[in-house]
Amino acid sequence: MKKAKEVLSDRERAKQAEYGYAHQAGVKLGGAWTFVEPRQEAPDFVIESDGVRFGLEVTFCFSGPVSKAGSKLRRSETANAKWLKGIRSEWEAENEEPVALRYHGVRSAAAHDEIITALRSDEFRKWRSMEPFRATICGDGRLYLFWADHSSWSFGDDRTGETANGDEAFQRAIDDKAAKLATYRLAAPTTRLLVVADTPYNSGKLFLTPGLVPDLRGFEEVYFFAYPQEIIPFNGRCSMGSPTCRQ
Repeated sequence: MKKAKEVLSDRERAKQAEYGYAHQAGVKLGGAWTFVEPRQEAPDFVIESDGVRFGLEVTFCFSGPVSKAGSKLRRSETANAKWLKGIRSEWEAENEEPVALRYHGVRSAAAHDEIITALRSDEFRKWRSMEPFRATICGDGRLYLFWADHSSWSFGDDRTGETANGDEAFQRAIDDKAAKLATYRLAAPTTRLLVVADTPYNSGKLFLTPGLVPDLRGFEEVYFFAYPQEIIPFNGRCSMGSPTCRQ
């Protein structure tokens, strides 16, 4: 019998993700970051490193239009991921062998049914080739399946876009969080900002212009984290053009 999975709220999952980004940022920056408990909400974390205590707020910057409701592109990616997760849960309720799946197409009830049909097909059950099992979904959708060591499901169209300039998105993220800087400083004497661009997804495929000097708006340090590859720190002593700014 499968062990029931712990069900987390959306906020708990978001907090886990923020911690993961912050932890990896600390590692990439070469510092020994100790996260002080209990975790805060304003800022997200209080950290001690080399005898210094500082607050760290984690936020994101996105490609494309952003409104008060957030990033339009990110909302679409989240909806796609949730839809695919539902199919995965349905499949894994009856199958324990891990599958790697990549889907290119649209969300629909018909696509849901055709993906499940492809997974349940005798042809796929007997498939043991190193090449992916391919199926056409709803006429022009494409499905790629592998039997794998670990399950991995992805909505392929959300990961194949081009990289865009992120200067404005980065500055906008700093400006938005600067409005709460006074509150953050109640938790720690200094506050830093970690701005994450989640580059595996189209909404986070951003780069910064070499030589960029952003307005830090009162933050002692701001980090641009092109997750998972590169983190670029900015403070009053360096800009992006300085070799000491890249990690």
